[in-house]
Amino acid sequence: MFYFDVHTHHACSDSSLDVREVVQDVHSVGIHPWALASMSECEMEQIMNRVINRLERNENKQVVAIGECGIEKLCTASLSLQTEVFKRHVEWSEQYGLPLIIHCVKALDEMLYLKKTLSPTLPWIWHGFRGKPQQLEQLLHAGFYISFGYNYNKESLLACPLNRLFMETDDKQWIDKDKPLTIATIYEKVSHDLNISVEELSERCSIISEI
Repeated sequence: MFYFDVHTHHACSDSSLDVREVVQDVHSVGIHPWALASMSECEMEQIMNRVINRLERNENKQVVAIGECGIEKLCTASLSLQTEVFKRHVEWSEQYGLPLIIHCVKALDEMLYLKKTLSPTLPWIWHGFRGKPQQLEQLLHAGFYISFGYNYNKESLLACPLNRLFMETDDKQWIDKDKPLTIATIYEKVSHDLNISVEELSERCSIISEI
């Protein structure tokens, strides 16, 4: 059975796809908003150039997504800087034909505005969604794909169409001190809450994983 982990910070042993760090030479590239706080302008340009070089040398298709990137109002970097850098990520996504992994905290309205004004043609995947169904409805209406981690709002999960749903482990490695977290565990939990089999959920997600 195929388990698709759309966003993780650590290697997994259950055949999941990791788009944050290298697992079987597959990963994503991008600049997290929190990294901007400690960067000088020169350092930021150097890192951006490294990202571009990595995308230009992607003949083997090892880079499968852009991100994670986005806006977080709890971040010490200015909102204007975060927005400027995020727009660069959107440009890379469109130029290189790769989906965008979105990090967004307390900036829903700003992200919806950017989605509308920039009119991207590539998928934007909102990672780690824990919001209410009303927020989910806004994102779905705007065309976002939604990724749920281990902790999520069950009402929102039930309201999310399967053709827009992803799952992720993110940086969480343990459910509790005695039980490690795997993407298979999240599939089992989600399938239970959706009242469908793990096999059906896996089949549906293996289709949308090809976006």
